[in-house]
Amino acid sequence: MNKTSLLLLTILMFFISFSSKATGENQSIVISEIMYNPPESGSDSLEFIELYNHTDSTVQLFGYSMQGVTHSFGNVSIDPGEYFVIAGDSISFINGFGFSPDAEWQSNALANGGEVLMLLDPEGDVVDSLFYDDTTPWPLGTGVGGPNGGGASIELIDLNLDNTDGNNWVTSIRSTGMIVNGREVFASPGIKNASVITSNNSSIDPMGFTVYPNPVVGDKIYLHREGIPTESTIQVIDEFGSLVNEFFVESEENLSFPISDSKGIYFIVLTQNDKVRRQMIVRQ
Repeated sequence: MNKTSLLLLTILMFFISFSSKATGENQSIVISEIMYNPPESGSDSLEFIELYNHTDSTVQLFGYSMQGVTHSFGNVSIDPGEYFVIAGDSISFINGFGFSPDAEWQSNALANGGEVLMLLDPEGDVVDSLFYDDTTPWPLGTGVGGPNGGGASIELIDLNLDNTDGNNWVTSIRSTGMIVNGREVFASPGIKNASVITSNNSSIDPMGFTVYPNPVVGDKIYLHREGIPTESTIQVIDEFGSLVNEFFVESEENLSFPISDSKGIYFIVLTQNDKVRRQMIVRQ
């Protein structure tokens, strides 16, 4: 089978399988972090995939399997609210991150240009699936701190929202202290993602408002009002997922509000009904 036919077959399998996939709060296990191109020369031994148990019960993984990379799960489980890390090379992972992954996949490597990843249950039904990519709206960049060879993994922002939407992913900003080829590795395997937030909403709309200045240099930020519906809630979330500020919007005028004195990355999250709009800002 030629490469074009194989690609078409893969895409067809993805869309057929995706039709049975639950999303957001209805999912039991979600893919929550991917390190697909660490800053190594030659083979990428620090690749990993992180899974998250989005339920209140322990999930037994015996008989589950991964596609994209090849892995069959043994007699292992994920406790509620916990993570499961599958690495491409256990020894390199231990040497780099300082602890053992939960499993090592059997074969294949993650594609630098993006690919389909699927988690299947013992009956072959899709538990989770996505097509990560190195093009917009997915996180981009080959430079320092970028996800495609720059040192960073990509992390799911909101566990309650669709992880097939590239707008719901961001490059990790959590320092590991590990330097590879002169570039620091940013990732958070097995722990809460650095940029995680949690909502009860069902979709992301990244457009509709502008926050400035960005980076923030003073003690206030300004929000351009165009496109923002009335009766909306605005939250300021820090890089650790903690709520910094929250207020209710009732007018149609532009807004200004204080930001934390602490330097770092913040997310301005606007919600109305089942829609979420977000902007990332940097406090210098």
